[in-house]
Amino acid sequence: SLSQIIIPSTVNAINEGAFILCSSLTQIIIPSSVNSIGVNAFSQCKNLMKITIDPYKTKLMKDPFNKCTKLTHLVLANTVNTTDNLNNFPFIQKFKTITIPPSVAVIESNSFRELKTLVTVEIPYSITEIKSYAFYDCSSLKPMTIPQTVEIIGDFAFSQCTSFINVTIPSSVQVIGSNAFQGCSNLSQLILQSRNTQLGANATGDCPLLKGILYI
Repeated sequence: SLSQIIIPSTVNAINEGAFILCSSLTQIIIPSSVNSIGVNAFSQCKNLMKITIDPYKTKLMKDPFNKCTKLTHLVLANTVNTTDNLNNFPFIQKFKTITIPPSVAVIESNSFRELKTLVTVEIPYSITEIKSYAFYDCSSLKPMTIPQTVEIIGDFAFSQCTSFINVTIPSSVQVIGSNAFQGCSNLSQLILQSRNTQLGANATGDCPLLKGILYI
């Protein structure tokens, strides 16, 4: 009947098969003190949906989440302060939803690049910049709420996000880089909340359904 596990910060390793076949388990919170998670540690936890982890401090051995068919939500722990190279995190393709913690200030270049399974990203109000190619070719990604703290959207940041239909850019954004939304082939509405926002070259190029930009 165990549904949630909060691993204590005194633990520095989760061994092979430690929680195998915990079928009632839905959520795990893993502290940054855990250096490694063994093979099949959470294998066949068929109802596991969400994990909280610091992927920069915890090493995953060969698929510890084997046959966790409902596991779709990755929460980055509050010890995470960067998104650099996040798309190289093992098994990142499992996740449809990723939550970024408020300890992160910048979404780095290429962080989520070409993550085809990614549908939702929860961005905190600590973010001030979304750098170039951050979400490039995330073809399943739905438009996220861009917080009022974001000031810069980099070149090609959302290029080829073909599931974007409508996007609202808050008034805090000063610059939208070149090709930022290039190739968003289903984008039909782009709303800018400030006329002072600078649009880079070809920012909305190859968006055949977009008839214009709406300022409100």
